[in-house]
Amino acid sequence: MSAIWTVFKKEWLDTRRDLKSILPILLMPILFALVNYGALTFVTKMQQTEPAFVLDVLNGEAAQPLMQALEASGITVRAFDTNSTIPNNRDKGNSDGGSDVNGIHSAIQDGKTTMVLSIPQSFSQDFRAQRIANIELVWDLSRNDQHARANKVKNVINTWLRTISTQRMILRGISPESAYVGRVVDVNIAAERKMAMRIMGSVPLLLVIVAFIAGAGVATEMAAGEREGRTLETLLMTPVANYALLIGKWLMACSLSIGVMVLALLSQLLAIHYAPLSDMGIRFEASWGDYGMIFLLLIPLIFLSNALLLFLSLKARSLKDAQIYTQLVTLLPTATGMYVLLAGEKTQTVTASIPLLGNQALITDVLSGAGMSPLYIVLNTLSCLILTALMGLFSAKAFKLR
Repeated sequence: MSAIWTVFKKEWLDTRRDLKSILPILLMPILFALVNYGALTFVTKMQQTEPAFVLDVLNGEAAQPLMQALEASGITVRAFDTNSTIPNNRDKGNSDGGSDVNGIHSAIQDGKTTMVLSIPQSFSQDFRAQRIANIELVWDLSRNDQHARANKVKNVINTWLRTISTQRMILRGISPESAYVGRVVDVNIAAERKMAMRIMGSVPLLLVIVAFIAGAGVATEMAAGEREGRTLETLLMTPVANYALLIGKWLMACSLSIGVMVLALLSQLLAIHYAPLSDMGIRFEASWGDYGMIFLLLIPLIFLSNALLLFLSLKARSLKDAQIYTQLVTLLPTATGMYVLLAGEKTQTVTASIPLLGNQALITDVLSGAGMSPLYIVLNTLSCLILTALMGLFSAKAFKLR
């Protein structure tokens, strides 16, 4: 045990002498938290509609009552200036409101406007004759920042159309309810934390990435770096058992990963706390016990990841090869994280038993407040520890003089 402790202190001393090598690792969880905070803020702003904005309207004089309804809802109506677009492409012979389609499309693509409400010139005649008249809202659906505006415009127009339809039916002595056989009403049984996880699904992925790659640089340097620098051979010739050298290096990498993980959890906690989730009516309240459970779920993964990274570094022929292997391994959390994020299914026994995939699924369950069987935690921990032991045996065989 004293030999293991000596190797552990030696590796930490070497790391302290080169703080620049671990500075990116320490900054990584903070950057992830800032990215998460920025993403949550962006989603919140994207879902919100400005209290007032300008809407360009083509042929607005044909539907003055509708223009008044838009103005009353806080939308400033502005006549679309077709002369500022492409006047040569105007089809003056068309009277259905589509004569300036090319001009509208060009104006939106050139950034002169964001959306245009196109009202056909025959709208007033169709309105009086009680015929259906289509109103076109022309905008770029690929722009996420415009969805909130478009939804507000469509809600105002649909409300106004329903009001007119109801008034017409009442004038004819018909109950408006007779036009509807029934309606579907959504009954949401999801807890608030489950709803919050719809926009916070990246949090488990970021935490697992930190746990999986926090010790990558150190593990690579302790194995392939020392072998390339001819210092590993010196250690192997000392009167210290090979297993003590290996375990000491592994414990040092795990301790660094655990420290970075604590920093990552605290950073994510602050990012979630200060994110404007309440502006969307979402309340996320995770207890310290939940974060403690997440930490416990990540510990076996930290053991496994560092054992795997040490094994790959010892098998590599050079430091460059080890770095390439490490970069490939770091893609694993992203692959499993995308599956958990897109699948959205309840964690099953098989899923919980798979290392890495089970960790991410169980962390998602903890954050969403879903019930979790203690059996899943035991199975996930055992599977991680078994693989860690296997990686340790393989590493012991590779931990020798060449």
